[in-house]
Amino acid sequence: MVDYYRESYVKRTLGTSAGSLLHIAFMECVHHITGRLYYHIQLVVNNCLMLEGHSIGIADTIADQQAYDTIRSTIGKAKLEVNKVIERAHRDSLDPSSGNSLRQTFENMVIGLLNSARDNTGSSAQRSLSDFNQFKAMVVSGAKGLSINISQVIACVGQQNVEGKRIPFGFVENSYLQGLTTVEFYFHVMGGRESLIDTAVKTAETGYIQRRLIKAMKSVMVKYDGTARNQIEQLIQFTYGEDGLAGENVEFQSIISLKPSNHLF
Repeated sequence: MVDYYRESYVKRTLGTSAGSLLHIAFMECVHHITGRLYYHIQLVVNNCLMLEGHSIGIADTIADQQAYDTIRSTIGKAKLEVNKVIERAHRDSLDPSSGNSLRQTFENMVIGLLNSARDNTGSSAQRSLSDFNQFKAMVVSGAKGLSINISQVIACVGQQNVEGKRIPFGFVENSYLQGLTTVEFYFHVMGGRESLIDTAVKTAETGYIQRRLIKAMKSVMVKYDGTARNQIEQLIQFTYGEDGLAGENVEFQSIISLKPSNHLF
């Protein structure tokens, strides 16, 4: 079992993932004890926030000078590498990768270089922030946000895409903190508009799909002979889930094994 006295409490520990505190408490104790445990955890957290609070300001988005120098040099190197790829394409010395056309190979190489530049600059920015930084604490704890949000605020926004394709000259090398140029902002809005429309459309589509699934499957139940059947006794599964396991009782088990070694043998 994980030593929960020493570990920092984050989303992975307290959340709904397998092997979390909630899962172990539910398995080892009865459900109402688990409920009381989480009630008291929430009570402590609420009191801490009442006393200490949690707010993010501009000061939390400022990295040290060394990080900014690393970010600039990383973006500079990435631009040079992209220019080399463009030159190779112009000279017709670029070999297509397996299963891809020459154009697709070129796009994959450019996107790979620009994405790695964004990720590397983001890692440098995140490492430079203190463990007491409120922005970093929010992301690391799993409360809200991802590492890419830290990257885009402090390091660089990165390549903009529309319909899954790279916008030519659409690499935004400035961060939100530094501010985007007019051209960068225009490309960023192009990508942003698409994601807004996608979100609205996908919400409606997935919601309707879920509703139809629920309506179609609401009569399916596990019968006394262990099979899963609907209201007219049509057989859906011979055994529930095809393995007969109750999902809430499934947990990870570590198998003790010896690594093969002549010396141990």
